[in-house]
Amino acid sequence: MQLGTLYMHEDEWAMIDLLPSENFGEILRIADEAQTFGEEHFDGSSWTALYVLPKPTYPLSLRALPFKELRIILSERFLRVNIVESFPGEVPSDSFAFVEMEKADGAFYGVQKNGLVTQLHLFFCNEENRDGRTCFLEILQTLGTKYNLVLVDWWNNTIINLRERRRVVQYLETSSHQE
Repeated sequence: MQLGTLYMHEDEWAMIDLLPSENFGEILRIADEAQTFGEEHFDGSSWTALYVLPKPTYPLSLRALPFKELRIILSERFLRVNIVESFPGEVPSDSFAFVEMEKADGAFYGVQKNGLVTQLHLFFCNEENRDGRTCFLEILQTLGTKYNLVLVDWWNNTIINLRERRRVVQYLETSSHQE
């Protein structure tokens, strides 16, 4: 990542997702289903079919998170940037991205419609960026507490209740994240 631009492959979109907590049981089922599908469609060197994550029953739009509020929450440490995909696939026209401005190695991104955030995803800061990770912790706690959200890491089949600070800290310190 460089300041001013967020590069991503289309396969990376929404792999770490923030969703309403009412999706918890459904997320567990989908994670199991995706893992089974992956095992059944792996030929030893690549996958023979793709699993497409279904849309959540309870979308983030139900929380009515104003884009303006998100921008204020992120403004101290994150810079609004353009999203540019590095491989085929279209970024939604109403997408947004904010990149961590000190080292440009972490981001919040998603989609907003009519002034409300309808999708919110992230890439974490590198492990060496301790201040950035601390900032992520505070932002995730703020969003999780106010809007009752869970973090879903589809790469690692992990679900974290963002209102549980201890679990968020443990996740940030011990998980390996695709970046």
